[in-house]
Amino acid sequence: MSISENKRVLGISAAFLAAFAGLGYVGFSQHSACEEATKKLNDLSDNISAMADAEYAPSQAIQKELTAANKTLAAQKEAMKAQFASYPALCDAKPLTSPEFQARLRTLNEKLTAAAKEKGCEIAAAARDLGMSTLLRDTPQADMVPLLTFQLEAINGLENHVVAAGAARLDKVFCAPLPDPKEAAKAAKKLDILGRKYFPVDMELAFTAKSGTLTTALNSIMNDKQVFYIITGLAIKNDTALQPMDDALGKQPDAIPTTQSAEAAGGQAAQPAVPVAKQIAGLDGEQARVHLTVRALYFVPEPAKTSKK
Repeated sequence: MSISENKRVLGISAAFLAAFAGLGYVGFSQHSACEEATKKLNDLSDNISAMADAEYAPSQAIQKELTAANKTLAAQKEAMKAQFASYPALCDAKPLTSPEFQARLRTLNEKLTAAAKEKGCEIAAAARDLGMSTLLRDTPQADMVPLLTFQLEAINGLENHVVAAGAARLDKVFCAPLPDPKEAAKAAKKLDILGRKYFPVDMELAFTAKSGTLTTALNSIMNDKQVFYIITGLAIKNDTALQPMDDALGKQPDAIPTTQSAEAAGGQAAQPAVPVAKQIAGLDGEQARVHLTVRALYFVPEPAKTSKK
């Protein structure tokens, strides 16, 4: 491969890498591993882009440098593919029939209810049946079942992450209406990750969080290995007025001197006063209402492979 061809491949690959890295890390994560991985990908992309844009005089040294960079990029992409491989697995599973889907819905709902009871998490009426109450009564159309099955698994996983994190109550669940399967497949033709076409499935979850719940839940959601979640919106509201600082710490003096005078200090140098106020966060019993909007990626199933005779 010539140097100019190498540069073209590197430029295209770098653009792809940057686009995927941006999508893959959209959302919330406090893990240093994610931050480190993002930095490595960005640095690699910047380096390769700079090499691709530069003008080189043909030489064996430059050829070796470009070849080495290309191999590094290929290795990074293969590593990303390995991490990505688990996400399409759920979508590639054998499709359920309509009765099987309803049975799966009942089973997951029962398990979630039991898990919530064990964790002391209340499930409000608007959050029952995983937001799919009508599908327990009405048998879904057969061609809708694959998308519905994925939506069920995604909302179930989302709610379980929140319950396991210690939420006080699941307040409301909303599953966005799904389009006709043909329309979804048509839309998916314009969207792909590492060669897999996908369709976005949107959902919302409102819950009451206790101190520490939200961070734990968000980290858990963003590290899910079965469903590719993207958090598209987050709202937090506290309806209860914050406890006054004096009540939390005990009554404090009305006036706090910032320094001692030289006279008060016996002619010595002025000394700073001891600070009284302290930062108070996460008081026991404090709760907040959280509203999450989430997008899960449904990967269009791979066509069945036929064996050659």
